[in-house]
Amino acid sequence: MKRLLTGMLVVGLLAQPGSVDAQQPYFYSGIPDAQEYLDFLGGSGVNGGYGVQVGPYAGRFTTPATPMFSIYCVDYTHYARDQWVNVTALNGGDLANTRLEDYGDYQQAAYLASLFDTAPTSSWGSIHAAIWQITSGVSVGNAAQRDYYLGLAAANGSSFSTQGWYVLSPSNPYNVADSQLGQEFLMRTVSVPEPATFLLLASGLLCLAAVSRKRLLKAGDA
Repeated sequence: MKRLLTGMLVVGLLAQPGSVDAQQPYFYSGIPDAQEYLDFLGGSGVNGGYGVQVGPYAGRFTTPATPMFSIYCVDYTHYARDQWVNVTALNGGDLANTRLEDYGDYQQAAYLASLFDTAPTSSWGSIHAAIWQITSGVSVGNAAQRDYYLGLAAANGSSFSTQGWYVLSPSNPYNVADSQLGQEFLMRTVSVPEPATFLLLASGLLCLAAVSRKRLLKAGDA
């Protein structure tokens, strides 16, 4: 019986959706270098309602070429472009090469970016408006909806784990004017497990514990 339940648990976990659609993130699976050349592949195609594409964008590193992964714009005031970027780990990295140099702001932005995974595209404009309010000081979109997500970031951002999150900041090897540089992005190498997966795992473990306890009680009675 224990083997049967274990098998059912494993099959259930493997049966979780494995395909990635346009509303789900692609993760960078390599090891980031100190500097990479970022090939900006395009926006999400989702309009935030104020003339700007919102949600996860798509990029890849070209030195060497990597599969596409999701990037999250944290810079409203620059245009996206192909560029060299400094790659800085949010968890324990030196933020000296980033634009904000503020861990708390990036942490809140990363928390909000993680909401794109499960939020409907109709909410992406407000989520990204909240990100840009934090990182760029701009006020775009619906104020009430933006403030709702700003409130979530204020309440939950400080406890959000930034393990596996990175800042991709435009490198400036030729000392050109900052206005000529591209956008700054967040990138991540890890996913946030879905609640359904946690529930399935917890249920399976509870079943195994119940079976083990029952067998121990029977053995004690014998």
